[in-house]
Amino acid sequence: MSPIPFMPVRRILELVLDILQRRDTYELFAEPVDPEEVEDYYEIIKEPMDFGTIRAKLHGGMYTNLEQFEHDIFLIPRNAMHFNSTGTIYFRQSDTSQARAIYDLAKKVFHVLKTDFENFELEFSETRQRST
Repeated sequence: MSPIPFMPVRRILELVLDILQRRDTYELFAEPVDPEEVEDYYEIIKEPMDFGTIRAKLHGGMYTNLEQFEHDIFLIPRNAMHFNSTGTIYFRQSDTSQARAIYDLAKKVFHVLKTDFENFELEFSETRQRST
C-alpha cells in the first residue's frame, strides 16, 4: 500500500475515529490510563495513546500527514495487547480481545482509505449512521 499523496480532511479522520471508537464498547481506550488505577503502566508502555488524545491532536492540527495519525491509532491496540499480554500479571482477556478487534478494524479502515479513497465515506457511512 502506498501512502495517499495528501492529508485527508479532518472530517474524514474524524470518521475514522468514530468508526474505531465504536468498537471500544467499554470505553477502555477513551482517555489516558490513570497511573493510580493501573500501576506500572507507564513503566511498561513508553508511548501511551488513547482516542481522546488523538481527537485533541486532530482538532489541534498536530497531524501533518496520514502516517502520524495512523501511527497513533495503531498505538492504542498495540499498547493494550502488549500491556495485557499473557506473560504479565495484568492479563485481561476482555481488554486484549477488544484491542484485537480495534486493530483488525483499523487495518481494514486504513486499507480502504489508502486504496479506494473516493469511496471511503460511502463504504463506512452506514457505520457512522449506526453510531449516531
